[in-house]
Amino acid sequence: MNNELMSEALRYLNLGLSVIPVRGKTCLLPGWKEYQIRKPTKDEIEKWFLELNPTGIAIITGAVSGVVVLDAEKDADLSKFEIPRTPTAKTGGGGYHYYFKAPVEALPNRVRFLPNVDFRGEGGYAACPPSQHKSGGAYEWLINFDEAPLAEIPEWLMNELKAQNQAKDWEQIFDGVAEGERHTTATSVAGLLLKYLPPEKWQSVALPCLRGWNLQNIPPLPQTELNSIFRGIADKELSQRKPQLPQPDDNAPLSVSVKDIFGMDIPKNQFLVDKLVPLDGITALTGHPECGKSWLMLHIAKCVASGKEVLGLYKTIQGSVLIVDPRIGSDR
Repeated sequence: MNNELMSEALRYLNLGLSVIPVRGKTCLLPGWKEYQIRKPTKDEIEKWFLELNPTGIAIITGAVSGVVVLDAEKDADLSKFEIPRTPTAKTGGGGYHYYFKAPVEALPNRVRFLPNVDFRGEGGYAACPPSQHKSGGAYEWLINFDEAPLAEIPEWLMNELKAQNQAKDWEQIFDGVAEGERHTTATSVAGLLLKYLPPEKWQSVALPCLRGWNLQNIPPLPQTELNSIFRGIADKELSQRKPQLPQPDDNAPLSVSVKDIFGMDIPKNQFLVDKLVPLDGITALTGHPECGKSWLMLHIAKCVASGKEVLGLYKTIQGSVLIVDPRIGSDR
């Protein structure tokens, strides 16, 4: 089975899709967030399906794969909506996945935006054929990617999704959610907790609260998956809290006048050897062969080490000296 899964995962990769290994609907990679940004390599896929013993493949939805998925469960009724011909899979639980071209506008996941209907968008994933469902059934293609191009997302679907862009019913959410809603809702709950708490309270307050909420779910998310969600949201929240430095405008006029420049207090250069060798910097000594460069370099080094004047004319700041000569020990 794993050889078949690996083969299909590599085929999806060749189609330009970002894929991850799953067991049931749970990703087997704690740090799968990076594959929302980049596609895995062939070597990574082969390693996953040889070592992790997955039961399925999931396609990451959103910009990285260029697809979004309308996830209709077995009891969903979409008869009043027109669904264009597009790659379509029957899920192991008797529902349907309709794949559409990801729009330019990034659309987030939506849970139950219609009765028994979810949407997998940016930051989501959908199990795909030939994955095994927990019921014992298998996902199968009704219309494969090579049988129909990805259709544009229907206008009615865009309208329904935008209509859901409203305040969440947190009271209902805190009572727990069903299995198909857990991952997306955990992301929202974690985001809410971290937004209003200082970072030093995240481990001691926010994480225990998230774990307590998870116990209300039927069934709860696995602890590893919940921790992965928490870390991902924490990283994102921290990056947003860092102050953003203003970027220079290359076309902006200079705001410093000549008078300002002449009035600046510019510190004088400090010299290790007065007027010859700066204290901070690199000095190159060049000249014709056999003109005395090595002797002069050794003389300068000796004067610096002893604090004496170079050539009896140039004062030095006494300090340590290290001489590295690559010719020592060579054939030269």
